[in-house]
Amino acid sequence: IAGGAHEEFTDSEENLKGTLNFERAEVTAGTWIFYKHANFNDKQSGGNSCDHKILNPGAIEDIKSVNGSMYLVKDQTEGIILFTHAYYGGKNKWYEESCANVNPDFQSS
Repeated sequence: IAGGAHEEFTDSEENLKGTLNFERAEVTAGTWIFYKHANFNDKQSGGNSCDHKILNPGAIEDIKSVNGSMYLVKDQTEGIILFTHAYYGGKNKWYEESCANVNPDFQSS
């Protein structure tokens, strides 16, 4: 919600501040991770524990401090999501099967 306006999202957004200044989130489906900065806090190496917020269905939360970007955790029954940085920051990848070496998926830029 931004000044009375609202927008429905169905997928992750790397830069929320490029559109409106969102202040509140109402989650109707899925698990969402909200980040203080664009690109999932990548430039901040994930930031710290107060630079993100995890919201589940039914949540109505103030997101003024974490309205830089948001990631929708895909609904999967088995697997793991690995993130480049601590606190769910940066690039991520979903693995459904074991992987002997994940380093090629997370090469430094």
